[in-house]
Amino acid sequence: MNKLDLDDAQRLAACTKSTAVVTAGAGAGKTRALVGRFLYLVLEEHVEPESILALTFTRKAAAEMFQRVYEALGRPENARPDLASRLSNAHIQTLDSFCREIVAGCATLYGYTPDFVIDETACAEVAHKTAYRYVLEQMQADGLRELLGAFGFDAVVSDLFASFGSANVEPHWIGQHVCHRSFEIGMREFEQTGTSVVQQMQAIAARILDEAGKGTISDFKEGSAKTVRVAQVLLEALDTDASKDGASPEPGTGSMQQFSRLKAFLDYIDKPENSVNFQRVGKKDIEIAIKEQGQLLLRDKKLLKKLRQIIDFELFLPQYRAAMERLDEYADALCEEKRRANIMNYKDLGALAVDILSRQKDIREYWASRFRYILIDEFQDNNAIQKRLLLLLSQEPGIEPGPASAESSTGAGRPAKIAEGKLFFVGDEKQSIYLFRGADVSVFKALASELAAERFALARNYRSAKALIDFFNEVFAVVLQPADPAQPQAFEAIYERMEASPEPEPPGFVPRIEYHLVSDEVPLEGTSLQEEAGPGSSAATSSGAAARVAKLGSALSARESMAFRMAMWIRNAVESSSPLYIRCKDSLRKAEYSDIAILMRTTSRQYEIEKYLRMLAVPFVTETTASLFTEAPVNDLYFILRLLLDSHDLFATAAVLRSPLCRITNDGYVSILTEKLSLAELRARSPSGALAGLSAEDQAAVQRMVFFYDAFSAIADHLPLMEIISFAWERAFIGLSILSDPQRHPYLEHWNAIRSIAAETEAQGGHVPEFLRTLRAFIDQKRLFDSSTIQKEEAQGVRLMTIHKSKGLEFPIVLIPWMEAGTNKSGGSDLWGVLDAPPDTNQDRYFTIDIGFHDRADNGSNILQTQARTLRVEKEHAETKRLFYVACTRAIDHLILFGAAPSRSYDTDSFHALLFQSTYKLHPSAAGYPEAERQQTENPQEERPAAEHAEATSSRHLARIKLSFEPLAFEQEVHRERRATQKPDLAQVAAMYERARIVDLKRPARKLTVSAVKAHVVRSEAPVPAFSPRIIQETCFEPASEVFEKKRAAQEGTSDPAAFGTLVHELFAHLASGKPFETFSPSAMYRTARNSLRADTAGIASVSRNPTGTELQKKPSDEIARAYRELVPLLNSDCFKTLLQGNTVSIEYPFLLSIPPWMLEGRIDMLIEQSSEVIILDLKTDARFAPIDYALQLGIYQKAIRELFPDKRVRAGLVYLRFGTFAWIEGELEESAIARYCEALAAAQE
Repeated sequence: MNKLDLDDAQRLAACTKSTAVVTAGAGAGKTRALVGRFLYLVLEEHVEPESILALTFTRKAAAEMFQRVYEALGRPENARPDLASRLSNAHIQTLDSFCREIVAGCATLYGYTPDFVIDETACAEVAHKTAYRYVLEQMQADGLRELLGAFGFDAVVSDLFASFGSANVEPHWIGQHVCHRSFEIGMREFEQTGTSVVQQMQAIAARILDEAGKGTISDFKEGSAKTVRVAQVLLEALDTDASKDGASPEPGTGSMQQFSRLKAFLDYIDKPENSVNFQRVGKKDIEIAIKEQGQLLLRDKKLLKKLRQIIDFELFLPQYRAAMERLDEYADALCEEKRRANIMNYKDLGALAVDILSRQKDIREYWASRFRYILIDEFQDNNAIQKRLLLLLSQEPGIEPGPASAESSTGAGRPAKIAEGKLFFVGDEKQSIYLFRGADVSVFKALASELAAERFALARNYRSAKALIDFFNEVFAVVLQPADPAQPQAFEAIYERMEASPEPEPPGFVPRIEYHLVSDEVPLEGTSLQEEAGPGSSAATSSGAAARVAKLGSALSARESMAFRMAMWIRNAVESSSPLYIRCKDSLRKAEYSDIAILMRTTSRQYEIEKYLRMLAVPFVTETTASLFTEAPVNDLYFILRLLLDSHDLFATAAVLRSPLCRITNDGYVSILTEKLSLAELRARSPSGALAGLSAEDQAAVQRMVFFYDAFSAIADHLPLMEIISFAWERAFIGLSILSDPQRHPYLEHWNAIRSIAAETEAQGGHVPEFLRTLRAFIDQKRLFDSSTIQKEEAQGVRLMTIHKSKGLEFPIVLIPWMEAGTNKSGGSDLWGVLDAPPDTNQDRYFTIDIGFHDRADNGSNILQTQARTLRVEKEHAETKRLFYVACTRAIDHLILFGAAPSRSYDTDSFHALLFQSTYKLHPSAAGYPEAERQQTENPQEERPAAEHAEATSSRHLARIKLSFEPLAFEQEVHRERRATQKPDLAQVAAMYERARIVDLKRPARKLTVSAVKAHVVRSEAPVPAFSPRIIQETCFEPASEVFEKKRAAQEGTSDPAAFGTLVHELFAHLASGKPFETFSPSAMYRTARNSLRADTAGIASVSRNPTGTELQKKPSDEIARAYRELVPLLNSDCFKTLLQGNTVSIEYPFLLSIPPWMLEGRIDMLIEQSSEVIILDLKTDARFAPIDYALQLGIYQKAIRELFPDKRVRAGLVYLRFGTFAWIEGELEESAIARYCEALAAAQE
C-alpha cells in the first residue's frame, strides 16, 4: 500500500476490514482515499474489479476515479497488468446510473417501458398540467373548495398541487393513500402537541388559583384580581368537555372538539376590558406570586399563538382531512400521466430502485451477490432513500428487509444485519449543500452509530495555504456552531479542525484574505465624510455635492459599485505593476485571469458582474449564461420575429423601432407611439406620405423597417427555421451592431445559443411560433439554458459559477461577491410541508398542508404547517452556513470577499451576518473614519451602540481579515477606467493589404465545404494532383488495450462509425475546453444520427428477434463512456499537454478560404497558436491507419491557416486515437490543385 501515495489517516481508512464511515474535510483527499480503498481490495485482498461497486455523486467524479484507478493499475511494477484492461467491466458510476440499471429490468411492473426517459423539466410540466386539470375539474369537492376560497386558483395549482407533485409523488404511490396516512400521523402529533399546551396552561391557572386561595380576592389590587379571573375562565372552559360520554370520535370528523372549547378563553382575554395591567398588582407575597404566574400565562406570546393555531386547526379538521384526500387523488392522476408519458425524475428513479429491491427477493439477491464491496462518495448529499438502497444491497443472505412505506420507499425498517466491511461511505457533513434536491445531512451524520461502523476522519487539507487553513479553523468554529450548542440538531454540521500540509510554502508567499465593503458612507478622495453625508448637510455642502455630480456624473448603486470595484480588483491583480502571485509547485508565478473564480450564491445579479468585466476587457467564462436572455441581441431578435407573425403588435413594433434595424430617434419614437401606430399602419401610411411629421432620418428608418418586413414576409413561409433566424440576425443588423463595437463582441456567443435553440426546435418539427415560445420561456427564466452545449471560441478567463457548481473544484484565487445577500428561500411560497415522522410509524416523514380556510388577516393556519415551515427555515439556515464553508474552502492561495453595505441591517442568512455574527451595519469608522461613529449614534433605533460595533469588528475569529471600505463608483470614474479600443497598427494593416489578392467578383463566389471536396476525392479515387506529402509518424500515447479493443469491436457491430466519430469530436471539444465531463451532453446532430441507426436496428431486430429494453436503453451511456475512454490516453499524454501548455488553443476553429470563384468553408478540430508556429490537429477514430486519405483535407487546412498567420510556420497532423500516433503531413498543396477539385465537385453537383 505504500505505493498508493496515501497518508496515515487515508491508509488506515482504506485498509479497514470493517464497515467504514469516512469524514473527509475540504481538500483532504477523499478521492485518493476512495481510490486507495479500491486498489487495496484489488491488489491486497485480491478482489476482482467486477465485484466492486463504486458509486459517485457526479459523472465527473466517476470519470476521475476511473482514471486514477486505471493509471494506478497500469503501472509497470503492478504484478497483474490484466487488471487495468478489465477495469472497463468494473462498476464505477453514478448512483443514478446504477439505479437505472435496477429499474430498467422491472420498469414494466410500474407501467413503464425499459427505455423510459429521465427528464426533470418534463416531469415538472406534467405535474403542473395535471394539477391544473384536476383542480379545474374538482373545484367544488370538499377540501378543495375551501382551499380555493382561501388562496385562489393559481396558488392552489402551483404552490400546492403542482409543487407537491414535483417534489414528492413517486411512481409507486398510486393507490397507496400516502396523504391520508400523513393525516393520521399528523392527527396523533396534533393531539399530543395540543394536550401538552393545554396541560401547561392548566397547571399555570391551577397555581394562580392555589395562590389566590391563600388570601381574599376582594382585597387584591385590580391587576391581581383580573389575573385570578382569567385563570378561572380558563379552567371553566376546560371543564366544558364536549366528549364527557367517554366516546372516542374519529379524528377529523368534526365531533372531536377537545381544544376548540378554549376559544371562549381566548375571546375573553382579547376583550380590552379584560386586559391585565401587571403594574397594578399588590406587593403582598400572594399577589407577587399571582403576578409571576399570570405573566407566564398572558405574556408568553409563543404559548398563546400556539394555542390559537391549535384551536384554529381543530375547527377545520373535516376540511383538512378532505383536502389531504384530494391530494391523494391528484397523486394517483399524476402517477398515471407520468406513466403514459414514460418519464420520471431522479427522485422517482431512486425510489423505484428501493421499492424493487424491497419487494423482489430474487432481484435483490442478484444485485447483492454481484458485489462483494460497495464504495460510496459524497454521501452527505444523499438521503434516506439512497441509504436504504445500499443497506438492501449489503444485507446478509437469507435475511428479509424490514417493511418500507410507500411514502418514501425508505421505511423505518432496515436489514437486520449487513455484511461486515461491505460498505465504505465517504462524505463531509460540512459540505452538504443540496437540501433543495432532497439531501438530508442527518442521514450521513447518523450512519456510524446506526450501523455500528468504524469512523475515520481525514483532517489534513492538501489544498489551501496554511494561513487560509488557520482562517478556516478560526472562522468556521464560530460560524458552524449549532443554534443551541447544548442541544444541536441532527441537520447541523459540527466543525472539526483542519490540519495544514507539512509541505513548505515557497519563500515570499503571502496569502491574502480580504473583505472589500462598498459603502455610501465612505468619502471620495479629497472630501470629508460630512460633505458626503447628503441629507442634513448645509446648503453650501449641498451645492458642492451638486458640483461634484456635474463633474463626476451620477453615483452607481452600492451593488453596481461593488461589481465595478471587483472587476477593477481582478484587472489590477493580473495586469498592474504589482500583480498578485500564486504558488506553482516550489515557486511563485504571476496570477492569470484563468486562476480566478467568482463564486456566487445565485445568478440573479450575475449580469452586473459580466457587464463590468466586459467593460474592463477582462476575459471570463461562465456556464450559467445569466445575462444571455436579458441583453439586447436576444430580445431584439425575439421582437423582430414576433412582429413577423403579427404586424399589428404595438409592443413588438415599438421594440423593433429601437432595434439596430431602425435606431429611430427619441422624437420619432414618441411621435409614432403617441399615434399608436403598428407595423401594419406604418405600411399603410408610408407610401402616401402620412409620416411627413417625422424627420428625414426617422422616415428613412421607418421605410427601412417596412422594406425589411416586405422582403421577410415574402420568403418566411417556405424557409427552414434556421435560415429565417439567420436572415433576421444578418438583415436586421443585429450581428453587425455587435461587430461594430468591440466592447460588445462577447455578445457574439448569443448567436451560438440562438442557433442551438433553433436547431433543437427545428429537430422537433417546430417553426417560428414554437421557437418564440421557447425563447420566451428562457427570457422569463421559466427554463434554464444549458450553455455547455454551445461551442465557444476559447475557455480562458475568470470563471463565473455558482457555489453549488464549484463543489469538488479548487481555484488559486476565489472571490465571493454579495456578502450582504440573503437566502433565496426555495420553499417560502409552498402550501405544503414535511415533518419528521415518529419512530414507531415505519416512516421517515409525513406531509401536511396549510389550511387558511378563514381569518387570514389573523394568520390562521395549520399548526403542523407552521412547524414544518419553522423546520425548513432552520434547515436552510444551517445549510447557508455550510454553503459559506464550501465557497471559502475552494480557495488555494487567496480568498477575497466583496459586499455592498445595505441601507439598514444585514439579512440574518447573509454571509456577512454569519461572518461577523451580527446583522448590524459596519461603519467606515472601523477603518479610520471618525465621522461615521457620530453618524451612527444619531440613529440608535437602526444601529447598534458603538461599543457593540467595535466588538463586532474586533472579534478574534476576524483577526486575519483585512477589511477595506470603498466608496461608491461614479460614472466618470467608470468611463475613465473603461479599456479603450486598441488602435490598429497602420503599418501592419498596410502590409496585409499589400499581400491581399484582388478577388474577381464578376460572378458570385460559390461556397463549398472542405469535407465535400474531400468526400468527392475519395469517391473518385483520384490521386491528389501535384501533392505527395511526406508522412511522419510519432507515437505519443498508449492506446486502448487488446481486451478493450475486442469489446469495442463487438460494440461497433451495432454502432454507426460516423455517429460515434461525431460523438468523440464533440466530447473532445468539451473536455479540451476545460469543461467537466459531467456537464457533457451530445448535440442534436449526434442524437439524430443515433436515433436513425436505432430505428434501422430495431426494424432489423424485429424480424429476427425481440431486443430487450436493457439493450436499447444502455446504448447512449455506453457510447459516451467508450468515447471518453478513447480520449483519456490522449488528454493525459505528456506530448499533448506539452503542445497545449502556455499556448492559445481554439476548438472547432472555423475558416473561409477563397479559391476563386469558390469559397471553401471548413472547421479545424484544434488549432494551437504558439509564438512562432501554428499547429493544426485533426482527430481520427478510424480503425485503419491511412493518413494519406486525409492529405488533401490537411493541405487545404494548411493553405487557409498560412493566409491567416502569414508570419508563422504552420504544421498539420492527424491524431489516431486507436493507434496512439500523431501523423504529421509535410508538403505544400498548390492552389491550382484545389481549384481543379472544386471544379470537378461543382460539375458533379450540376
